[in-house]
Amino acid sequence: MQHDAAGFDHCRDFRDIAGSNALVIPFGPEATPAAPVATGGDGAGPGAEIHFGVDLQAKPGAPVKAVYPGRVVASSPEEHRVVLEHALSDGRLAYTEYGSLDQPAVKVGQAVAPGTVLGKLGADANSPAAPRLHYAEYLAVDSTADPATGPHFLNWKSMSPHPESHTYLTAADLADPNKRMPINPDRNCIGVAHGQVKGTGGGKAREGNARLTEPVCATSTAVTAVDDDLLVKSLPNASPEARDALKTALNRALEDPRSARHFNTPTKLRMFLAQVSEETGGTLVREENLNYTPYVIKNNWGMRFTAEQALRFGRIDPKVKRDMKLLLSLANQPVSSVPKDRLGDRKLGLVIRDRLGLKTKAEIDALPNHAADQVSIAGHAYGDRYGNRPGVGVDADGWRYRGRGPIQVTFRSNYKAASETTNERLLPPGHERVDYEAQPELLMEPEHAAYASVAYWINADIGGTMDRYSSGPRATQEGLIETVTKKVNGGQINSKKRKQEWLRIGAVTDLGNC
Repeated sequence: MQHDAAGFDHCRDFRDIAGSNALVIPFGPEATPAAPVATGGDGAGPGAEIHFGVDLQAKPGAPVKAVYPGRVVASSPEEHRVVLEHALSDGRLAYTEYGSLDQPAVKVGQAVAPGTVLGKLGADANSPAAPRLHYAEYLAVDSTADPATGPHFLNWKSMSPHPESHTYLTAADLADPNKRMPINPDRNCIGVAHGQVKGTGGGKAREGNARLTEPVCATSTAVTAVDDDLLVKSLPNASPEARDALKTALNRALEDPRSARHFNTPTKLRMFLAQVSEETGGTLVREENLNYTPYVIKNNWGMRFTAEQALRFGRIDPKVKRDMKLLLSLANQPVSSVPKDRLGDRKLGLVIRDRLGLKTKAEIDALPNHAADQVSIAGHAYGDRYGNRPGVGVDADGWRYRGRGPIQVTFRSNYKAASETTNERLLPPGHERVDYEAQPELLMEPEHAAYASVAYWINADIGGTMDRYSSGPRATQEGLIETVTKKVNGGQINSKKRKQEWLRIGAVTDLGNC
Protein backbone atom coordinates (compact mmCIF):
# COMPACT_ATOMS: atom_id res chain seq x y z
CA MET A 1 0.00 0.00 0.00
CA GLN A 2 2.81 2.36 -0.76
CA HIS A 3 2.33 5.83 -2.07
CA ASP A 4 4.52 8.87 -2.34
CA ALA A 5 5.28 10.55 0.96
CA ALA A 6 4.56 13.81 -0.82
CA GLY A 7 0.92 12.81 -0.71
CA PHE A 8 0.94 13.82 2.96
CA ASP A 9 3.03 16.95 2.53
CA HIS A 10 0.34 19.45 1.68
CA CYS A 11 -2.55 21.26 3.29
CA ARG A 12 -5.86 19.48 3.46
CA ASP A 13 -9.16 21.25 3.15
CA PHE A 14 -11.30 20.06 6.06
CA ARG A 15 -14.31 19.85 3.77
CA ASP A 16 -12.76 16.79 2.14
CA ILE A 17 -13.44 14.87 5.36
CA ALA A 18 -16.95 15.70 6.50
CA GLY A 19 -18.09 18.67 4.42
CA SER A 20 -17.22 21.25 7.06
CA ASN A 21 -14.51 23.83 7.61
CA ALA A 22 -15.80 24.80 11.06
CA LEU A 23 -12.75 24.30 13.28
CA VAL A 24 -13.89 24.02 16.92
CA ILE A 25 -10.80 22.78 18.74
CA PRO A 26 -7.43 23.22 17.02
CA PHE A 27 -4.35 21.08 17.26
CA GLY A 28 -1.95 21.77 20.12
CA PRO A 29 -1.99 22.58 23.84
CA GLU A 30 -5.49 22.50 25.28
CA ALA A 31 -6.19 24.07 28.67
CA THR A 32 -7.91 21.43 30.79
CA PRO A 33 -7.73 20.24 34.39
CA ALA A 34 -6.24 17.00 33.06
CA ALA A 35 -2.75 15.77 33.70
CA PRO A 36 -0.01 16.21 31.12
CA VAL A 37 -0.09 14.26 27.90
CA ALA A 38 0.95 10.94 29.35
CA THR A 39 2.67 9.42 32.31
CA GLY A 40 6.35 10.11 31.92
CA GLY A 41 5.80 12.75 29.25
CA ASP A 42 6.74 16.40 29.55
CA GLY A 43 3.34 17.54 28.40
CA ALA A 44 2.96 21.18 27.45
CA GLY A 45 3.04 22.64 30.88
CA PRO A 46 0.99 22.40 34.07
CA GLY A 47 -2.74 22.09 33.65
CA ALA A 48 -2.54 21.46 29.92
CA GLU A 49 -2.69 18.48 27.61
CA ILE A 50 -2.06 18.17 23.92
CA HIS A 51 -4.99 17.86 21.57
CA PHE A 52 -3.57 15.53 18.94
CA GLY A 53 -5.71 16.54 16.01
CA VAL A 54 -8.57 18.86 15.25
CA ASP A 55 -12.27 18.85 16.07
CA LEU A 56 -14.68 20.00 13.38
CA GLN A 57 -18.30 21.00 13.79
CA ALA A 58 -20.31 19.16 11.15
CA LYS A 59 -23.87 18.07 10.52
CA PRO A 60 -25.14 15.00 12.41
CA GLY A 61 -25.16 12.08 10.03
CA ALA A 62 -22.62 13.65 7.67
CA PRO A 63 -20.57 10.99 5.86
CA VAL A 64 -16.99 10.92 7.13
CA LYS A 65 -14.59 10.14 4.29
CA ALA A 66 -11.04 8.83 4.13
CA VAL A 67 -8.47 11.46 3.23
CA TYR A 68 -5.70 9.18 2.01
CA PRO A 69 -5.53 5.66 0.55
CA GLY A 70 -4.66 3.02 3.10
CA ARG A 71 -5.88 0.09 5.17
CA VAL A 72 -8.15 -0.09 8.22
CA VAL A 73 -6.23 -1.10 11.35
CA ALA A 74 -8.88 -0.18 13.94
CA SER A 75 -12.66 0.02 13.66
CA SER A 76 -14.35 0.30 17.02
CA PRO A 77 -18.13 0.71 17.49
CA GLU A 78 -17.52 1.10 21.22
CA GLU A 79 -14.98 3.90 20.79
CA HIS A 80 -16.79 5.32 17.74
CA ARG A 81 -13.62 5.64 15.73
CA VAL A 82 -11.67 4.30 12.75
CA VAL A 83 -7.89 4.30 12.28
CA LEU A 84 -6.22 3.90 8.89
CA GLU A 85 -2.62 2.88 8.22
CA HIS A 86 -0.71 4.37 5.27
CA ALA A 87 2.59 2.93 4.00
CA LEU A 88 4.77 5.60 2.47
CA SER A 89 7.26 5.14 -0.32
CA ASP A 90 10.05 6.40 1.95
CA GLY A 91 9.55 3.33 4.15
CA ARG A 92 7.68 4.99 6.99
CA LEU A 93 4.13 4.47 8.22
CA ALA A 94 1.51 7.12 8.86
CA TYR A 95 -1.89 6.87 10.54
CA THR A 96 -5.11 8.85 10.36
CA GLU A 97 -7.81 8.71 13.01
CA TYR A 98 -11.49 9.59 12.61
CA GLY A 99 -13.49 9.91 15.83
CA SER A 100 -17.09 10.53 16.91
CA LEU A 101 -18.56 8.16 14.32
CA ASP A 102 -22.08 6.93 14.90
CA GLN A 103 -21.10 3.48 13.60
CA PRO A 104 -17.99 2.52 11.64
CA ALA A 105 -18.79 1.38 8.10
CA VAL A 106 -15.48 -0.37 7.41
CA LYS A 107 -13.76 -3.45 8.80
CA VAL A 108 -10.22 -4.09 10.00
CA GLY A 109 -8.05 -5.17 7.10
CA GLN A 110 -10.17 -3.44 4.48
CA ALA A 111 -8.33 -1.33 1.91
CA VAL A 112 -9.80 2.12 1.30
CA ALA A 113 -9.37 4.81 -1.34
CA PRO A 114 -9.63 8.58 -0.86
CA GLY A 115 -13.30 9.43 -0.43
CA THR A 116 -14.33 6.03 0.96
CA VAL A 117 -17.08 6.56 3.56
CA LEU A 118 -15.81 5.32 6.91
CA GLY A 119 -19.03 6.02 8.81
CA LYS A 120 -21.43 8.80 9.70
CA LEU A 121 -20.87 11.54 12.25
CA GLY A 122 -22.99 11.14 15.33
CA ALA A 123 -21.38 9.97 18.57
CA ASP A 124 -19.93 12.78 20.66
CA ALA A 125 -20.38 12.62 24.42
CA ASN A 126 -19.00 16.14 24.80
CA SER A 127 -21.47 17.69 22.38
CA PRO A 128 -24.38 15.29 21.67
CA ALA A 129 -26.63 17.95 20.12
CA ALA A 130 -23.92 19.19 17.74
CA PRO A 131 -21.41 16.40 17.21
CA ARG A 132 -17.83 17.22 16.37
CA LEU A 133 -15.63 15.11 14.16
CA HIS A 134 -12.22 14.39 15.66
CA TYR A 135 -9.53 13.99 13.01
CA ALA A 136 -5.82 13.39 13.57
CA GLU A 137 -2.74 12.39 11.60
CA TYR A 138 0.30 10.59 12.97
CA LEU A 139 3.70 9.60 11.66
CA ALA A 140 5.41 6.47 12.96
CA VAL A 141 8.68 7.24 14.74
CA ASP A 142 10.25 3.90 13.88
CA SER A 143 8.63 1.87 11.14
CA THR A 144 11.50 -0.64 11.20
CA ALA A 145 10.56 -1.91 14.64
CA ASP A 146 10.11 -5.60 15.30
CA PRO A 147 6.74 -6.64 13.78
CA ALA A 148 5.96 -8.42 17.04
CA THR A 149 5.81 -5.12 18.85
CA GLY A 150 5.02 -2.85 15.93
CA PRO A 151 6.22 0.66 15.13
CA HIS A 152 6.29 3.47 17.65
CA PHE A 153 3.56 6.04 17.26
CA LEU A 154 3.29 9.69 17.99
CA ASN A 155 -0.03 9.21 19.72
CA TRP A 156 -1.71 8.12 22.89
CA LYS A 157 -1.94 4.53 23.97
CA SER A 158 -5.66 3.94 23.35
CA MET A 159 -5.31 4.63 19.64
CA SER A 160 -2.25 2.54 18.95
CA PRO A 161 -2.85 -0.85 17.28
CA HIS A 162 0.22 -1.92 19.28
CA PRO A 163 -0.36 -0.37 22.74
CA GLU A 164 2.64 -2.12 24.23
CA SER A 165 4.92 -0.06 22.02
CA HIS A 166 4.23 3.65 21.98
CA THR A 167 5.75 7.04 22.55
CA TYR A 168 4.23 10.40 23.31
CA LEU A 169 4.68 13.90 22.02
CA THR A 170 6.41 16.17 24.48
CA ALA A 171 6.71 19.95 24.49
CA ALA A 172 10.02 19.56 22.65
CA ASP A 173 8.39 17.34 20.06
CA LEU A 174 5.84 20.02 19.31
CA ALA A 175 8.62 22.31 18.19
CA ASP A 176 10.12 19.66 15.89
CA PRO A 177 8.63 19.92 12.37
CA ASN A 178 9.54 16.28 11.78
CA LYS A 179 7.36 15.14 14.67
CA ARG A 180 4.16 17.07 14.52
CA MET A 181 1.09 17.66 12.45
CA PRO A 182 1.31 21.21 11.08
CA ILE A 183 -1.77 23.38 11.23
CA ASN A 184 -2.22 26.52 9.21
CA PRO A 185 -5.06 28.35 11.01
CA ASP A 186 -5.39 30.86 8.21
CA ARG A 187 -6.03 28.16 5.63
CA ASN A 188 -7.80 25.57 7.82
CA CYS A 189 -5.53 22.86 6.54
CA ILE A 190 -3.51 19.99 7.90
CA GLY A 191 -0.83 17.57 6.83
CA VAL A 192 1.50 14.97 8.32
CA ALA A 193 5.03 16.33 8.66
CA HIS A 194 7.81 14.61 6.76
CA GLY A 195 10.79 16.90 7.26
CA GLN A 196 9.84 18.87 4.17
CA VAL A 197 6.69 20.41 5.51
CA LYS A 198 4.94 22.57 2.98
CA GLY A 199 2.97 24.33 5.68
CA THR A 200 0.97 26.62 3.46
CA GLY A 201 0.96 24.43 0.37
CA GLY A 202 -2.58 23.96 -0.90
CA GLY A 203 -4.27 21.55 -3.24
CA LYS A 204 -6.22 18.34 -3.02
CA ALA A 205 -4.83 15.00 -1.88
CA ARG A 206 -3.30 12.79 -4.50
CA GLU A 207 -5.76 10.03 -5.34
CA GLY A 208 -3.53 6.98 -5.70
CA ASN A 209 -0.55 8.02 -7.79
CA ALA A 210 -2.35 10.36 -10.15
CA ARG A 211 -5.70 11.97 -10.76
CA LEU A 212 -8.10 10.35 -13.16
CA THR A 213 -7.84 13.37 -15.42
CA GLU A 214 -4.10 12.98 -15.77
CA PRO A 215 -2.63 11.30 -18.87
CA VAL A 216 -2.30 7.54 -19.05
CA CYS A 217 0.97 6.41 -17.53
CA ALA A 218 3.65 6.04 -20.20
CA THR A 219 6.20 3.50 -18.98
CA SER A 220 8.65 1.03 -20.38
CA THR A 221 8.57 -1.03 -17.17
CA ALA A 222 7.75 -4.63 -18.00
CA VAL A 223 5.75 -6.91 -15.73
CA THR A 224 7.11 -10.44 -16.04
CA ALA A 225 5.47 -12.14 -13.07
CA VAL A 226 2.77 -11.66 -10.45
CA ASP A 227 3.56 -12.45 -6.82
CA ASP A 228 1.53 -13.11 -3.68
CA ASP A 229 2.26 -9.71 -2.14
CA LEU A 230 0.73 -7.85 -5.08
CA LEU A 231 -2.47 -9.88 -4.99
CA VAL A 232 -2.84 -9.67 -1.21
CA LYS A 233 -2.63 -5.89 -1.40
CA SER A 234 -4.87 -5.62 -4.47
CA LEU A 235 -7.49 -8.21 -3.47
CA PRO A 236 -7.50 -8.45 0.34
CA ASN A 237 -11.06 -9.83 0.42
CA ALA A 238 -10.30 -12.82 -1.80
CA SER A 239 -9.52 -16.22 -0.31
CA PRO A 240 -5.90 -17.44 -0.46
CA GLU A 241 -7.07 -20.22 -2.79
CA ALA A 242 -8.69 -17.75 -5.20
CA ARG A 243 -5.65 -15.45 -5.17
CA ASP A 244 -3.31 -18.37 -5.78
CA ALA A 245 -5.42 -19.54 -8.72
CA LEU A 246 -5.38 -16.05 -10.24
CA LYS A 247 -1.62 -15.79 -9.73
CA THR A 248 -1.13 -19.06 -11.62
CA ALA A 249 -3.39 -18.00 -14.50
CA LEU A 250 -1.78 -14.57 -14.85
CA ASN A 251 1.74 -15.99 -14.76
CA ARG A 252 0.84 -18.57 -17.38
CA ALA A 253 -0.41 -15.71 -19.59
CA LEU A 254 2.76 -13.69 -18.97
CA GLU A 255 4.85 -16.70 -20.02
CA ASP A 256 2.94 -17.05 -23.30
CA PRO A 257 4.31 -14.71 -26.02
CA ARG A 258 0.87 -14.37 -27.62
CA SER A 259 -0.88 -13.45 -24.37
CA ALA A 260 1.67 -11.47 -22.36
CA ARG A 261 0.93 -8.14 -24.06
CA HIS A 262 -2.45 -8.00 -22.33
CA PHE A 263 -0.92 -7.93 -18.82
CA ASN A 264 2.77 -7.03 -19.12
CA THR A 265 2.75 -3.37 -18.02
CA PRO A 266 1.80 -1.91 -14.63
CA THR A 267 -1.12 -0.07 -16.24
CA LYS A 268 -2.52 -3.19 -17.91
CA LEU A 269 -2.21 -5.36 -14.83
CA ARG A 270 -3.68 -2.63 -12.63
CA MET A 271 -6.65 -2.35 -14.99
CA PHE A 272 -7.30 -6.10 -14.92
CA LEU A 273 -7.16 -6.20 -11.12
CA ALA A 274 -9.42 -3.15 -10.77
CA GLN A 275 -12.02 -4.64 -13.09
CA VAL A 276 -12.11 -8.08 -11.47
CA SER A 277 -12.20 -6.51 -8.01
CA GLU A 278 -15.27 -4.48 -8.90
CA GLU A 279 -16.98 -7.35 -10.72
CA THR A 280 -16.78 -9.67 -7.69
CA GLY A 281 -16.49 -7.34 -4.72
CA GLY A 282 -12.86 -8.42 -4.50
CA THR A 283 -13.70 -12.09 -3.85
CA LEU A 284 -12.76 -13.39 -7.35
CA VAL A 285 -15.32 -16.22 -7.23
CA ARG A 286 -18.85 -15.10 -7.89
CA GLU A 287 -21.96 -16.08 -9.81
CA GLU A 288 -24.00 -13.24 -11.27
CA ASN A 289 -26.71 -11.93 -8.98
CA LEU A 290 -29.74 -11.10 -11.13
CA ASN A 291 -31.79 -9.80 -8.20
CA TYR A 292 -32.64 -6.64 -10.12
CA THR A 293 -35.39 -4.09 -9.62
CA PRO A 294 -37.80 -3.25 -12.48
CA TYR A 295 -36.20 0.11 -13.22
CA VAL A 296 -32.68 -1.37 -13.34
CA ILE A 297 -33.91 -4.07 -15.75
CA LYS A 298 -35.51 -1.48 -18.00
CA ASN A 299 -32.48 0.80 -17.78
CA ASN A 300 -29.96 -1.95 -18.58
CA TRP A 301 -31.90 -3.96 -21.17
CA GLY A 302 -34.67 -1.64 -22.27
CA MET A 303 -35.56 -3.21 -25.63
CA ARG A 304 -35.41 -6.78 -24.34
CA PHE A 305 -38.12 -6.27 -21.71
CA THR A 306 -41.53 -4.69 -21.99
CA ALA A 307 -42.61 -2.51 -19.07
CA GLU A 308 -44.97 -5.28 -17.99
CA GLN A 309 -42.16 -7.86 -18.01
CA ALA A 310 -39.77 -5.62 -16.08
CA LEU A 311 -42.43 -5.07 -13.40
CA ARG A 312 -43.30 -8.79 -13.29
CA PHE A 313 -39.74 -10.14 -13.15
CA GLY A 314 -38.01 -7.41 -11.14
CA ARG A 315 -37.79 -7.37 -7.34
CA ILE A 316 -40.39 -5.22 -5.60
CA ASP A 317 -40.53 -4.73 -1.84
CA PRO A 318 -41.15 -1.80 0.54
CA LYS A 319 -37.58 -0.54 0.26
CA VAL A 320 -37.67 -0.72 -3.54
CA LYS A 321 -40.89 1.26 -3.50
CA ARG A 322 -39.36 3.93 -1.26
CA ASP A 323 -36.40 4.19 -3.61
CA MET A 324 -38.65 4.38 -6.65
CA LYS A 325 -40.66 7.22 -5.14
CA LEU A 326 -37.50 9.18 -4.34
CA LEU A 327 -36.22 8.65 -7.88
CA LEU A 328 -39.56 9.69 -9.33
CA SER A 329 -39.46 12.91 -7.32
CA LEU A 330 -36.06 13.71 -8.87
CA ALA A 331 -37.42 13.02 -12.34
CA ASN A 332 -40.19 15.55 -11.73
CA GLN A 333 -37.70 18.29 -10.84
CA PRO A 334 -36.11 20.55 -13.48
CA VAL A 335 -32.68 19.21 -14.36
CA SER A 336 -31.14 22.56 -13.38
CA SER A 337 -32.30 22.09 -9.78
CA VAL A 338 -30.84 18.60 -9.34
CA PRO A 339 -27.32 18.38 -7.84
CA LYS A 340 -24.75 17.09 -10.27
CA ASP A 341 -24.08 13.98 -8.23
CA ARG A 342 -27.80 13.06 -8.39
CA LEU A 343 -28.23 13.31 -12.15
CA GLY A 344 -27.74 9.56 -12.51
CA ASP A 345 -30.55 9.01 -10.02
CA ARG A 346 -32.73 11.43 -11.95
CA LYS A 347 -32.14 9.36 -15.07
CA LEU A 348 -33.44 6.29 -13.26
CA GLY A 349 -36.45 8.32 -12.17
CA LEU A 350 -37.15 9.10 -15.81
CA VAL A 351 -37.00 5.37 -16.55
CA ILE A 352 -39.65 4.79 -13.85
CA ARG A 353 -41.89 7.57 -15.12
CA ASP A 354 -41.49 7.37 -18.89
CA ARG A 355 -40.52 3.75 -19.62
CA LEU A 356 -42.31 1.87 -16.86
CA GLY A 357 -45.27 4.24 -16.99
CA LEU A 358 -45.47 4.94 -13.25
CA LYS A 359 -46.46 8.58 -13.01
CA THR A 360 -47.42 8.87 -9.34
CA LYS A 361 -46.32 7.62 -5.96
CA ALA A 362 -49.73 6.03 -5.50
CA GLU A 363 -49.13 3.86 -8.57
CA ILE A 364 -45.81 2.72 -7.10
CA ASP A 365 -47.44 1.91 -3.73
CA ALA A 366 -50.05 -0.21 -5.53
CA LEU A 367 -47.45 -2.55 -7.05
CA PRO A 368 -47.51 -6.09 -5.60
CA ASN A 369 -44.44 -7.17 -3.65
CA HIS A 370 -42.50 -10.15 -4.98
CA ALA A 371 -38.99 -11.54 -5.32
CA ALA A 372 -37.04 -11.21 -8.54
CA ASP A 373 -37.56 -13.96 -11.09
CA GLN A 374 -33.86 -14.32 -11.84
CA VAL A 375 -34.27 -17.21 -14.29
CA SER A 376 -36.66 -15.19 -16.43
CA ILE A 377 -34.45 -12.12 -16.23
CA ALA A 378 -31.49 -14.15 -17.50
CA GLY A 379 -33.53 -15.68 -20.32
CA HIS A 380 -34.76 -12.35 -21.64
CA ALA A 381 -31.53 -10.42 -21.05
CA TYR A 382 -29.10 -12.98 -22.46
CA GLY A 383 -31.14 -15.27 -24.70
CA ASP A 384 -30.72 -15.37 -28.48
CA ARG A 385 -27.38 -13.57 -28.71
CA TYR A 386 -23.65 -14.28 -28.56
CA GLY A 387 -24.21 -17.96 -29.18
CA ASN A 388 -27.06 -18.31 -26.69
CA ARG A 389 -30.21 -19.97 -27.96
CA PRO A 390 -33.54 -18.26 -27.19
CA GLY A 391 -35.59 -19.51 -24.29
CA VAL A 392 -36.44 -19.06 -20.63
CA GLY A 393 -35.83 -21.64 -17.92
CA VAL A 394 -33.13 -23.24 -15.79
CA ASP A 395 -31.94 -25.29 -18.77
CA ALA A 396 -32.01 -22.35 -21.21
CA ASP A 397 -28.76 -20.74 -22.31
CA GLY A 398 -29.49 -17.36 -20.73
CA TRP A 399 -29.46 -18.93 -17.28
CA ARG A 400 -26.77 -21.57 -17.94
CA TYR A 401 -24.27 -19.05 -19.30
CA ARG A 402 -24.87 -16.18 -16.90
CA GLY A 403 -21.92 -14.27 -15.47
CA ARG A 404 -19.37 -16.25 -13.47
CA GLY A 405 -15.82 -15.79 -12.25
CA PRO A 406 -13.62 -12.73 -11.65
CA ILE A 407 -14.57 -11.03 -14.93
CA GLN A 408 -18.13 -12.43 -14.99
CA VAL A 409 -17.80 -14.40 -18.25
CA THR A 410 -21.26 -14.40 -19.87
CA PHE A 411 -22.80 -16.05 -22.99
CA ARG A 412 -22.17 -19.44 -24.58
CA SER A 413 -19.75 -18.07 -27.18
CA ASN A 414 -17.53 -16.58 -24.48
CA TYR A 415 -17.56 -19.80 -22.44
CA LYS A 416 -16.52 -21.72 -25.57
CA ALA A 417 -13.78 -19.24 -26.50
CA ALA A 418 -12.48 -19.24 -22.93
CA SER A 419 -12.14 -23.02 -23.10
CA GLU A 420 -10.12 -22.84 -26.30
CA THR A 421 -7.72 -20.16 -25.06
CA THR A 422 -7.31 -21.86 -21.68
CA ASN A 423 -6.45 -25.17 -23.36
CA GLU A 424 -4.09 -23.66 -25.94
CA ARG A 425 -2.27 -21.02 -23.90
CA LEU A 426 -2.83 -21.21 -20.16
CA LEU A 427 -3.00 -24.77 -18.86
CA PRO A 428 0.33 -26.23 -17.74
CA PRO A 429 1.63 -29.31 -19.56
CA GLY A 430 -0.21 -32.46 -18.60
CA HIS A 431 -3.32 -30.68 -17.31
CA GLU A 432 -6.63 -32.21 -18.40
CA ARG A 433 -8.33 -30.16 -21.10
CA VAL A 434 -11.38 -28.14 -20.10
CA ASP A 435 -14.75 -27.58 -21.74
CA TYR A 436 -16.53 -24.63 -20.12
CA GLU A 437 -19.28 -24.73 -22.74
CA ALA A 438 -20.26 -28.23 -21.64
CA GLN A 439 -19.62 -27.54 -17.95
CA PRO A 440 -20.26 -23.83 -17.26
CA GLU A 441 -20.53 -24.50 -13.53
CA LEU A 442 -16.75 -25.10 -13.47
CA LEU A 443 -16.33 -21.33 -13.39
CA MET A 444 -17.45 -21.38 -9.76
CA GLU A 445 -14.22 -23.18 -8.86
CA PRO A 446 -11.26 -20.84 -8.19
CA GLU A 447 -8.91 -22.52 -10.68
CA HIS A 448 -11.30 -22.40 -13.61
CA ALA A 449 -12.75 -19.03 -12.66
CA ALA A 450 -9.23 -17.58 -12.89
CA TYR A 451 -8.31 -19.30 -16.16
CA ALA A 452 -11.59 -18.36 -17.86
CA SER A 453 -11.35 -14.70 -16.83
CA VAL A 454 -7.76 -14.33 -17.99
CA ALA A 455 -8.76 -16.07 -21.23
CA TYR A 456 -11.70 -13.70 -21.71
CA TRP A 457 -9.40 -10.69 -21.27
CA ILE A 458 -7.11 -12.10 -23.96
CA ASN A 459 -9.95 -13.00 -26.35
CA ALA A 460 -11.50 -9.54 -26.03
CA ASP A 461 -8.11 -8.02 -26.98
CA ILE A 462 -8.31 -5.67 -24.02
CA GLY A 463 -4.54 -5.19 -24.00
CA GLY A 464 -4.74 -4.07 -27.62
CA THR A 465 -7.67 -1.80 -26.83
CA MET A 466 -5.63 -0.15 -24.08
CA ASP A 467 -2.67 0.32 -26.42
CA ARG A 468 -4.83 1.96 -29.08
CA TYR A 469 -6.58 4.28 -26.64
CA SER A 470 -3.36 5.21 -24.81
CA SER A 471 -1.65 6.23 -28.06
CA GLY A 472 -4.21 8.98 -28.62
CA PRO A 473 -3.30 12.63 -27.97
CA ARG A 474 -5.86 13.15 -25.21
CA ALA A 475 -5.77 9.82 -23.40
CA THR A 476 -6.61 10.10 -19.70
CA GLN A 477 -6.80 7.49 -16.98
CA GLU A 478 -10.53 8.09 -16.65
CA GLY A 479 -11.06 7.63 -20.37
CA LEU A 480 -9.01 4.45 -20.34
CA ILE A 481 -11.12 2.99 -17.52
CA GLU A 482 -14.33 3.84 -19.37
CA THR A 483 -13.01 2.34 -22.61
CA VAL A 484 -12.12 -0.94 -20.91
CA THR A 485 -15.34 -1.00 -18.89
CA LYS A 486 -17.34 -0.88 -22.11
CA LYS A 487 -15.39 -3.91 -23.37
CA VAL A 488 -16.02 -5.77 -20.11
CA ASN A 489 -19.75 -5.18 -19.63
CA GLY A 490 -20.98 -3.43 -22.76
CA GLY A 491 -21.60 -0.11 -21.04
CA GLN A 492 -20.59 1.88 -17.98
CA ILE A 493 -22.24 -0.20 -15.25
CA ASN A 494 -20.67 0.70 -11.87
CA SER A 495 -18.11 2.87 -13.65
CA LYS A 496 -17.58 4.98 -10.53
CA LYS A 497 -16.67 1.92 -8.45
CA ARG A 498 -14.25 0.73 -11.12
CA LYS A 499 -12.49 4.08 -10.99
CA GLN A 500 -12.31 3.85 -7.20
CA GLU A 501 -10.74 0.40 -7.47
CA TRP A 502 -8.23 1.75 -10.01
CA LEU A 503 -7.23 4.48 -7.56
CA ARG A 504 -7.10 2.13 -4.60
CA ILE A 505 -4.90 -0.45 -6.32
CA GLY A 506 -2.60 2.28 -7.57
CA ALA A 507 -2.28 3.51 -3.99
CA VAL A 508 -1.69 0.20 -2.23
CA THR A 509 0.71 -1.33 -4.78
CA ASP A 510 3.57 -0.24 -7.01
CA LEU A 511 1.42 -0.53 -10.15
CA GLY A 512 0.68 3.20 -10.10
CA ASN A 513 4.35 4.15 -10.16
CA CYS A 514 5.56 5.05 -13.65
